[in-house]
Amino acid sequence: EQVRHFKFDILVWEYFINDVQPENSSGTPILIKNSTRGKIVTFLSGKSFFFDYVYWRLSSRYEKTIQELRTADLDQYHNPEVLAAHEQRITTFVKSLKADNTKIVVIFFPSIYLLAPDYSAKAEHYMMVDYFKQQGVDAEVDLLPDLINQDKRKLMASRFDTHPNEIVHKLAADKLYDAILPLLDKSTK
Repeated sequence: EQVRHFKFDILVWEYFINDVQPENSSGTPILIKNSTRGKIVTFLSGKSFFFDYVYWRLSSRYEKTIQELRTADLDQYHNPEVLAAHEQRITTFVKSLKADNTKIVVIFFPSIYLLAPDYSAKAEHYMMVDYFKQQGVDAEVDLLPDLINQDKRKLMASRFDTHPNEIVHKLAADKLYDAILPLLDKSTK
């Protein structure tokens, strides 16, 4: 609603597995709990970015926190109230975009952290791919088939940052280009 005045023709919607989280996210208590530290560590972290950086690199809490957050994200897909509200928000947004004649391209990013041949979020991932198809979006780009058998360590920004790196973003850009090109007016090609 805050950018409707731009009257864009095509919206690229990036969908991540944690998008299901409601405003009162179950991840917030996990972050609060795992960020609790002793007074000395808290004091030093508040005074030195370097100390905080080293603390989180050496702490076993980091890996535990990421795993707990991923589990909390996936659990939301099995909470009927949360899932229904999430799907309703998607449906409402898609309808408003279609009412404005905006073309919708959805790109699905898998959780790089969970990548493995048995990708533990596969059911939830494909449930949402299907849901967006049912909404009649104009194009979908699914990165999971290209990434599922890859070594996740080579696709993460770093060992301490599980966001997609430049390899994944190049793949996303190439696939988006292929999906968007047919949607452009012939006069703009």
